[in-house]
Amino acid sequence: MNHRRSLASADSLWRVGNSTGRRHGNRRAENSVDLEQKFFEFDRGVVSGVLNDLRNSIHEGAVQLEMVAEEHLFDPSLSANLSRTSRRLDRIYRTLEEVLGEVAKASGYPDIMVRTPGKRAEIRQLSNGRT
Repeated sequence: MNHRRSLASADSLWRVGNSTGRRHGNRRAENSVDLEQKFFEFDRGVVSGVLNDLRNSIHEGAVQLEMVAEEHLFDPSLSANLSRTSRRLDRIYRTLEEVLGEVAKASGYPDIMVRTPGKRAEIRQLSNGRT
């Protein structure tokens, strides 16, 4: 049986999981506040992108429905229904614009209180008698 040996010795810097703990001089360690802000900016960008895509699709649909309604391709009651639906979609479009503005103004994750079990925590026995 032919066993392959690693080219890196046991104490080599190239072995997986081996670290000397040295830091590069030109890199600074980021603190948790900086990282949290970067994560928030990333999340806000994702949410803004989704809202923009949805808003633009709704606007395009509203415009298309209104054009079909104005061309009277269908009977008058259906054309009126398409026109009403177009106006409803336009209201949703404006609402999404407001939400997008609120997302743009947001400055960070909300402060949430995480409860620890504290003194009220207790160990209960399982039904089979184990703890």
